[in-house]
Amino acid sequence: MSIIKIRYAFRHKETGNIELKTYSIGQLEGRPARKLSPVFCEEFGYELINRDLYTGLKDKNGREIYDHDLAVFLGRTYTVCYFNGYYALTLNSSNINCIPLNSGIQIEVIGDVYQKPKVLGGAKR
Repeated sequence: MSIIKIRYAFRHKETGNIELKTYSIGQLEGRPARKLSPVFCEEFGYELINRDLYTGLKDKNGREIYDHDLAVFLGRTYTVCYFNGYYALTLNSSNINCIPLNSGIQIEVIGDVYQKPKVLGGAKR
């Protein structure tokens, strides 16, 4: 069983810079979030964009795979998504033609949709 981890995506309101912070449930239960990082405090100018769950899987380089990661598989770039009870790779937000993500598939995580929105042709979130 994998440890439950959550990756938080924050955007600084003035600069637009994206900050990603990852914590296990144990860390979150152990102390108030605002003591874990300044991004959790509104007075520092950050807004929460999204929360992404760890899939429990790693890519071919040993990097943890999270929901909303960008991954290369068979020469194409996909987004990792949670769809119909499982994690999958999708080419667009409609989740049509998803490829189930499991421990047998070899992908390479190249970033996330927050820091690299133009990789899939999208506008900055």
